[in-house]
Amino acid sequence: MAGKLTAEAFLNLVKQSGLVSVDQLKKLLSEYQEKGVKLGEPAEVAEELVGRSLLTRWQANKLLQGKHKGFFLGKYRLLDLVGKGGMSSVYLAEHVLMRRRCAIKVLPSKRVNDASYLARFHREAQAVAALDHVNIVRAYDVDHEKENEAEIHFLVMEYVDGQDLQEIVTKNGPLDIRDVVNYIRQAAKGLAHAHEADMVHRDVKPGNLLVDSKGVVKILDLGLARFFHEGEDKSLTIAHDEKVLGTADYLAPEQAIDSHQVDSRADIYSLGCTMYFLLTGHPPFTEGSLTQRLMAHQHKTPPPVTDDRPDTPPEVVQILEKMMAKDREDRYQTMDETAEALYEWLQDNTDEEWRSKNVSSGVGSSVDLAQSGSGVQQEKQNPELAAFLSNLKEESGIQKSTSAPGVNEKKSSLRPDPTAKPSSDVHDSSVLKQDKISTASTRIGSASDTLKKAEPEAPAPTAKPVAKPVAKPVAKPVAKPVLKRPVRKPVPVAEALPGDSAVMEAEADEIEAEVVEEASPAGGSITSQKWFIPAIAGGGIGLLLIVIVVMFVLPGEEPDKPAPVKPAPVVEKPVEVQSLPEEIKVGPKETYKTIAAALKDIQIVYSKTFGDENKHYTLKLTADQELKERIVIDNSQRNYPNGISIVAESGKPVILAPDGPEPVIQLQGIEGLTIDGLLIKAQGKKVAIQLSGYLVGTRLKNLKINDFQKTGVFATNVSGLSSEPFLLENLSLKAGNPQAVGLDFTGDTNSDIRMTNIRCLKAMQVGLQFSSAVKETQVKESIFSETVTGIRFDCQGYEISHLKLTNNTFFIVNSGIVFTTKPNPNSEAIQISRNLFATIEGPPATVEQENDPKFWAKTLTAVENDSSRAAPKPLPADELDLFKNKGKQGDANLNNFVSNAPGDEKFLVPAPDNPAHKAAGTPGGMKPYIGAVAP
Repeated sequence: MAGKLTAEAFLNLVKQSGLVSVDQLKKLLSEYQEKGVKLGEPAEVAEELVGRSLLTRWQANKLLQGKHKGFFLGKYRLLDLVGKGGMSSVYLAEHVLMRRRCAIKVLPSKRVNDASYLARFHREAQAVAALDHVNIVRAYDVDHEKENEAEIHFLVMEYVDGQDLQEIVTKNGPLDIRDVVNYIRQAAKGLAHAHEADMVHRDVKPGNLLVDSKGVVKILDLGLARFFHEGEDKSLTIAHDEKVLGTADYLAPEQAIDSHQVDSRADIYSLGCTMYFLLTGHPPFTEGSLTQRLMAHQHKTPPPVTDDRPDTPPEVVQILEKMMAKDREDRYQTMDETAEALYEWLQDNTDEEWRSKNVSSGVGSSVDLAQSGSGVQQEKQNPELAAFLSNLKEESGIQKSTSAPGVNEKKSSLRPDPTAKPSSDVHDSSVLKQDKISTASTRIGSASDTLKKAEPEAPAPTAKPVAKPVAKPVAKPVAKPVLKRPVRKPVPVAEALPGDSAVMEAEADEIEAEVVEEASPAGGSITSQKWFIPAIAGGGIGLLLIVIVVMFVLPGEEPDKPAPVKPAPVVEKPVEVQSLPEEIKVGPKETYKTIAAALKDIQIVYSKTFGDENKHYTLKLTADQELKERIVIDNSQRNYPNGISIVAESGKPVILAPDGPEPVIQLQGIEGLTIDGLLIKAQGKKVAIQLSGYLVGTRLKNLKINDFQKTGVFATNVSGLSSEPFLLENLSLKAGNPQAVGLDFTGDTNSDIRMTNIRCLKAMQVGLQFSSAVKETQVKESIFSETVTGIRFDCQGYEISHLKLTNNTFFIVNSGIVFTTKPNPNSEAIQISRNLFATIEGPPATVEQENDPKFWAKTLTAVENDSSRAAPKPLPADELDLFKNKGKQGDANLNNFVSNAPGDEKFLVPAPDNPAHKAAGTPGGMKPYIGAVAP
């Protein structure tokens, strides 16, 4: 029998494990010695290490059992065992360098020696890794590790903080019917995405559907069930005999015969059985042996779900029965159809109260349905709901008509507008359905309101009865042919520009001229009448007086006699644009003279196609022009499609130089927008670009931003998604005031942002500043030149998590990176690597108040940073040491560059004698050199 483990032996095991560095262990021992405290029992030492976050509880328990191996798989450190079944286990792990948490599933060991099995596993894993959907657990990596004679193959997946539906029902019993429908709908959307990639799950069951802390369903093991299920759920799972695969209680009839010949409809059946389980707390067939239950799926009708849940609505019963039809021809034929049927039921059976109380249910605004008389905004906004809605961007394409302009509604991927005011107007409600549910963001469009606003107002408005919601979606109309020249319908100015909607800065008389040219015949009284109407609609009083004079001197009328009273002429409506080409040219010689006019027609066409996201528009701005207009896109009413691009043609620059104090570009909540290649002349404006809300997949690139007085890019609560971050690429900023800030991110949280090749090239106070929580954000290959401070974090208790500052150059700065104080204790995974601090006067990195070395020891990773400034001895208490891991300090050659002139194409290219010119490898996607510019 092995002897009792002593404290010294335990510490030796910790050292051998590699989980805690020798320096950290020495520090712990020295503290004990200084305090005169004996080590005590191994469990007490383990508890101390856990308390200091040097070990996890699982690691400590394994070490107390005398085990010091098995804590690493390749480049991943294992933190905990989160699941075990048969021969496969799932671990919570983190990447050693990136500190990103993930889940690792180990391949069954008995299959490792089967070469064909391994080849299939790797092929399948590669296919799964190519999938990208909010309702599918992502696969990041496939790897293997050899330990002695054993070879371990494993899959690295997204870690989901939540529970699977099997656990939830086992603990809490059957679920609320609306939650059931919503969970199954989400799973159907994820499976539809997989089916489009020709992948069939074949093991859909409650245990493979995870629900995260925000209520989002994540499908596990997609396409990989055959490799992991063996030995798990032995009472329910068929042996892997190359013919049958799946879990018996959820297996489609045809799958029991040959699982390798089934199609996506088998998953529909299994998802139906899962829905049955969520409603009743048990699978459809519970009696008999495994073989008898398999036969029951093929030949018997399951007990009605209403036996257990008499409150199940008939429509839900019908959906369930169709999903579980024995003959696959009688089921829904696609997962999209299945999701759509579930979605329609939720449309008709959830209200605002339920949605507001069930943020975690995962519905959010993806079922933000029209309701009769819902014309008043809720007074209390829910930022958690708004944050959650961004995770549903891939889900549905249903629109609804909005209430009156200015009424804010809950919407996908968009923060609520706290300035929106309730309206007393009540509009008819309707639900508009697409032919195929979009994989883009949920669209809560304003189709009916857009059409209403485009029509002339009646002279004497009368009260309208409130219409009931339309129960069934309206069919999508067929688009009409493209007009030779788009014509815009005249609308009253006050109605054309509601609230903070997109400002269209085309001149009014230019629009009216287009109406006259297209709609009026040459000469005659009709021409004057058609000119007269837009003049009134435009509100131009001076023009109206001229029109009145002209009417009195028209041919056939004597000026000294009153004109005879004539009946009001019937004014024909000018024809609206019905469709647009994918590329729209904007320029002085083009149909569209302004960006604003083109954006307005995109809104009109988008409303007519009921939010069809399949059409993407590129506004091609002809080269060598200066536009005196702003780009203002407020997508709070979800009236713009995803994927709009505003791109300057190559050649001489396209300049935006509008008059007035407002920002040149102002964006709120627009997804998938690209603005590329513009020169922005802020001309003394305080802010050049203003951003807010969820900018999922939006990209600002190749922009020159000059002459701003306060801030170049001012962003408030901006977020992307991990799969579609907000991108800032190749931006050059030159302030018009040395007290200005290049980029300033404020609010509560800014997250999922990627900044690449940012150039702050003229004297300013701060290059990049965050006055908010910062999460999942990366700043790389950027230059901060002649700034007092390169990057500043005004922490104030904010959390900073998963932040990367890599391959940046700080040149002629006082301070490189400044933290005003220690960030929130929940902060983690801050990486500052391969940055170059050249000609720097003050500290490369400093914490102005409450510096805490222990906090930074567990939170900060700093590798291969170089500074021309000599290392101070001792290191001041407020400085961070970025150089102890392969860094350099005090080398004057680090100041040597091919060119020191901003604007030169060789600006800050390291000279041949500059030690920053190269670094080994590209870990985490970093460049193989120090600093922002390649040698």
